[in-house]
Amino acid sequence: MKRVCFHTPPLRSSPIRLLQYILKIFCNERAWPIRLWKFLTVGGTGTLVNLGLVAMLHEAAGLHPAAASVPAFAVAVTWNYTLNRLWTFRGRKLGLAGSYARYVAGTLLGLSAQVGVTWFLFERAGLFYLLASAAGIATGALFNYAASELWAFRTPRRGAEVANFSSSSDTDPVK
Repeated sequence: MKRVCFHTPPLRSSPIRLLQYILKIFCNERAWPIRLWKFLTVGGTGTLVNLGLVAMLHEAAGLHPAAASVPAFAVAVTWNYTLNRLWTFRGRKLGLAGSYARYVAGTLLGLSAQVGVTWFLFERAGLFYLLASAAGIATGALFNYAASELWAFRTPRRGAEVANFSSSSDTDPVK
């Protein structure tokens, strides 16, 4: 079976074209169901970390659940990145700093969705704060998987080199 090479997603085109692009990846990539299962498993452990911190910060420190979800997110995103790099996307040779920066940047969209849903369900719908937070996390997970698959852990195209941050003067192009 020939592997399909995907290039830059059509971010400046219509939302329907972007959705079609994402669906095309999911339908054509041979290993995506396994990666999705691993990603969701990692996300499940991250959810426990996140909810535990939200509960601790709300109950012990008196923070509003939406405010508590921000530091909880920061810890959970690092937890998830580490496990996804070591397990879900382990075969991909990517620079550590670059892939972590892209992962964090991509999941910031997920954070805004998470906090917005948490706030709305807690403040407006009157849902119990942990249920509101869990719904926010689930919404953010959709954004996080797309960002991870399409950007943070995307394998560089053939011929592209992964950034090497060694201190060797042999690799210094400014030499």
